[in-house]
Amino acid sequence: MGDDRAWRARNDLCLSGRYDGLIEQLGGKPAPGIGFGMGLERVLLLLQDKGLLPTQRGVDVYLVQQGAGAALYGMRLAARLRTAGYAVVQHLGEGSFKSQMKKADASGAAVAVIVGENEIQSEQAVVKPLRVDGAQETVALDDVPAAVARFQAQTLQG
Repeated sequence: MGDDRAWRARNDLCLSGRYDGLIEQLGGKPAPGIGFGMGLERVLLLLQDKGLLPTQRGVDVYLVQQGAGAALYGMRLAARLRTAGYAVVQHLGEGSFKSQMKKADASGAAVAVIVGENEIQSEQAVVKPLRVDGAQETVALDDVPAAVARFQAQTLQG
């Protein structure tokens, strides 16, 4: 019986019990009680074992931003790219341009899209390939998804 309890303690997804007297022990009036607990990690492990978790998609675009207004501008651009079907990570923390570019490279993204105060004023963005040799391009905001597609295609071919 002890081995069975040990196995159940490791493998049950959800357990329940009665907690009569608990409220009284905590200083309240006597009341019957029940409760349950569920381990999210165990649910995820079960779903993984059964092949029911969606496959994780890699990052297509890492959005680097610097300067006043860049976060909001970047959010709009990220939304546009996501609508076009790209998986986008937007850097929202502090950090120098150099540190953000290191994070962009480490993310595995094919492309970094860079926005700063100049790009905001001109309604443009810089699209820089991270996985293939090639020059970065400064493109109009409406042309960013197409530029990303070009660099991503080159990455898949190379």
